[in-house]
Amino acid sequence: PLQGLELENRGEIKIALQYVPQPVGGKKIAATGEVHIWVKQCNDLPVLRGPKLNSFVKCTVLPDTSKKSRQKTRAVAKTTNPIFNHTMVYDGFKPEDLKEACVELSVWDHNKFANH
Repeated sequence: PLQGLELENRGEIKIALQYVPQPVGGKKIAATGEVHIWVKQCNDLPVLRGPKLNSFVKCTVLPDTSKKSRQKTRAVAKTTNPIFNHTMVYDGFKPEDLKEACVELSVWDHNKFANH
């Protein structure tokens, strides 16, 4: 436990992860599969600027940082408890790739004048 340091609450994100093997040619062993990341919702997000919060979630599956590995949800307007109910699908994963993969999720406030 951290003593003497007050941690700031940045809210909560609820997700579910699933690996879906893709059998090839009737074989029971899958060569590759899909990673499904279900972004359900966020709760108690802080409002950092302006009167409104229009949030969306960015997702990257590391170590790949290419554009192909980056996805995002739609923006949900005017709430600190947005419900996204959005599934992101990443394909071409070998079972052994899962040991090295890392999912990075970040919540952003959509600003019409900013380029996210």
